[in-house]
Amino acid sequence: MRPSLHHRRGAWTYAIVGGLVAAPLVVVHNRTAGLGGELSLLPGLGTGLPLTAVFVGGLVAGVLAGRTSADADTAAAGAGLFGSVPALGWALAYPAELALETGGAWWFDLVEVVLLVVFAGLVLTLGAVGGLLGGLVGRWLASQVG
Repeated sequence: MRPSLHHRRGAWTYAIVGGLVAAPLVVVHNRTAGLGGELSLLPGLGTGLPLTAVFVGGLVAGVLAGRTSADADTAAAGAGLFGSVPALGWALAYPAELALETGGAWWFDLVEVVLLVVFAGLVLTLGAVGGLLGGLVGRWLASQVG
């Protein structure tokens, strides 16, 4: 087995572990705080993505990957991506409701669907960036602890 494939496989294993840490934190935050987490893109319409939750997931993945020879950046970004998936339920609930209630021409419905997909991609991207930032700290911690 080539080392690069082994490093990627290990990184995604740690990404799943970090995502399993971050996802419950996202759910607990959104259950207690309601819609609109720490990150709000529009006034009154939050994404429901607490960046601290995906940061912690990325931190865990970064520490685990940093202690081995796995790619800590890939693991942390993947942890943020996996951890932010539950936030899509909160982030897309209100925009999807608005899109389904409005009527109009067929092209207007198409534009609404495209905007929902773009918004979902934005939430996942922000989660991956939050996890990556946590992973950078986690990799540094792993190098300090040894």
